[in-house]
Amino acid sequence: MVLDSIRVSELQRAMSCELSFFYSRTRKVEFKSVAMLMGSLVHKCLQDYFQTVLDGGNRADWGVMNSLLEQYFDHDKDGVDFSKVSELQARETAKHYLFTYHQKRCRLLYPLSVERQFKVKVKQGDRELVISGIIDLITTSMNIIDYKTTSSVSSWTQGRADAELQSALYPYLAKTHNLEIAGFEYDVFSGKDLKIYPVEFNMRKVTDAVRFAFRLQDTLENYPESLLSSKSKFVCNCCNWKDECDKRRI
Repeated sequence: MVLDSIRVSELQRAMSCELSFFYSRTRKVEFKSVAMLMGSLVHKCLQDYFQTVLDGGNRADWGVMNSLLEQYFDHDKDGVDFSKVSELQARETAKHYLFTYHQKRCRLLYPLSVERQFKVKVKQGDRELVISGIIDLITTSMNIIDYKTTSSVSSWTQGRADAELQSALYPYLAKTHNLEIAGFEYDVFSGKDLKIYPVEFNMRKVTDAVRFAFRLQDTLENYPESLLSSKSKFVCNCCNWKDECDKRRI
């Protein structure tokens, strides 16, 4: 496999499990889980909502958010596995997520950019690699807001400790585009909870991540799939290919 570009989310996955990253590039997901649907709905609705605010729309109007949810849910529900969670339960959960966020956060956040993609080309000797990422929201106070949906806040915080690169790489990517980021927050949706996690930058992780990316590039181009590693039980739990992987840790 030739690796000439990688997204921050992919790099984060690969540092926890190289096999999971490899499968995500080479195998098709046959179905969508409710968890994948929740993540997609939150991101799409908040993207459109904050873009409306950025364009001068009314930030206080819950009806705008609710209509976006109904539109996207009806469009995205096809192919979702509702065997464990019903379609009605999923719709109500998504509505609760977004209503809570609208009441507690939306009126306090003033968007500067919404779902903006950043790219930077990095070099190591004669090798080159493009690292990219889409930042959910940058506010006028120069804070990055990243949305997360999870079945359990405790499991998310445990998984985050394994390899959390976004809080380092996103400010780095923004800086290469002349944006000095002042803060970083994860807004985590889970069950009936909305938790806000401010995090500090760790720029050392940028260097570590770039070095790893070039090692991964070399491995994928020159060595067999069997040498790829699986290091994280947390990633195994939420991996789409866990049932067919002989290195799974669950």
